[in-house]
Amino acid sequence: MGWKITVGEQSMLLDDLPIVKVESVASRHSLSWYELVAASPARHPSAFYDVVRLVAEETGEPVPDRPVSVGDMKRLLECIEYAAEDLPTEWVDGNPPVGDPTTASSSGSPDGTDGHRT
Repeated sequence: MGWKITVGEQSMLLDDLPIVKVESVASRHSLSWYELVAASPARHPSAFYDVVRLVAEETGEPVPDRPVSVGDMKRLLECIEYAAEDLPTEWVDGNPPVGDPTTASSSGSPDGTDGHRT
C-alpha cells in the first residue's frame, strides 16, 4: 500500500523516498513521517505538494509550481495515485493462483496424502 507520484515522465513510490527527507516534509506540516505516508493526499494537499516537489528533485524532473488555485491543486493531486500492494493480480475463489510465490507454504500434511485424517 502506498502512493505513487508521477512528475513529468518519472514515477516514484512515496515508500522509496529517503526517510530523512520525508521526515523533513512531514515536520514542516506538523505531521510524523508515518502520518504523512498513511494520509490521503486530499487531506493534506500542501504536504503532498512538498512530496511532489521532493519526487521532482529526486528524479531530476522540473519542480511544478506551487498551486495557487483549487484547480491547480486538483491537477497536482492527479499526479498522485494509490499503489496497491504487490499481490497476485488474479485470485480464484479467494485464493491466489497456483504457483504464486505467496502460496509457497505447506498445509502441514505429509507428502502424498490428501490432508484428511484417516
